[in-house]
Amino acid sequence: MRHSYFGNQLGRPTNQAKALYRSLLASMITLGRIETTKAKAVAVRPDLEKLVGLAKKDSLNNRRLANRILGGEKDLDKLFKQVGPAFNQVQSGFTRIIPLAPRFSDSSKMVIFEFTRAPVVTQVIKPEIKVEKEVTQDKIARTKKEVLSKTKKERKVSNAKKSQNND
Repeated sequence: MRHSYFGNQLGRPTNQAKALYRSLLASMITLGRIETTKAKAVAVRPDLEKLVGLAKKDSLNNRRLANRILGGEKDLDKLFKQVGPAFNQVQSGFTRIIPLAPRFSDSSKMVIFEFTRAPVVTQVIKPEIKVEKEVTQDKIARTKKEVLSKTKKERKVSNAKKSQNND
């Protein structure tokens, strides 16, 4: 019997389902767009809509209510400073689900789950770009010659040792 069960458990024990919900919510808040299964997106959507509704007004009580749903203060600042202000003029419809092709491995229905508006960015974060040293064809040719020459020398040395052992 399913007494006192609420919501979709997604075929998991309760603690794993809660952890999955919280991680999906955190991913949506940090990234703004995720690719997931349709069942997960439909299950998480009401909680995300509730969080965005709370984030429209930044107050201590709303932060505590959002913290109860998210289970940590890690993403609260981004929720209340970037995501919430983007939806101040909107009453509902904060997210959309866009269908994709089924997953190849198990044919589950895949979707893109995203916000309808882009979050307000208050700080510009410059990504660090690592530039690797360019390897020219000349360097590659030199290293090949060194490897080949070492192997020839090693062959000569080993052949000389063999001939001395045989004598």
